[in-house]
Amino acid sequence: MESNEKLPKKTDKTNAANDLAEKHGLTDEELQRVIHSFRTSMTREVKKKQEHAGYVFNWKFYEHMQFLEDEIIKSLQPEKNSWTEDETISLIEFYRENPCLWNHCPECQVQG
Repeated sequence: MESNEKLPKKTDKTNAANDLAEKHGLTDEELQRVIHSFRTSMTREVKKKQEHAGYVFNWKFYEHMQFLEDEIIKSLQPEKNSWTEDETISLIEFYRENPCLWNHCPECQVQG
């Protein structure tokens, strides 16, 4: 997607979810569980395909959910760290030297 104009608005997503839940007699929570289950099953199938050449899909809804495959593949890619090792070490050292950033124990706070 090239611009935010093509992204669905949250209200559009909510309205579509409400319509779908109503159409199938589901509560919002039930619909969310079904959607999560479908996506999880599809992710499992995509991982098997990546790990085993010639894998034959067993899940009966794979063909119906195939429209998600490219997005799932993208989500399985490790994020690329744009920081160098030296920059990462420098950040860790700074974090270690400044306990006010991570230590929430009032007795341990450095008074300044």
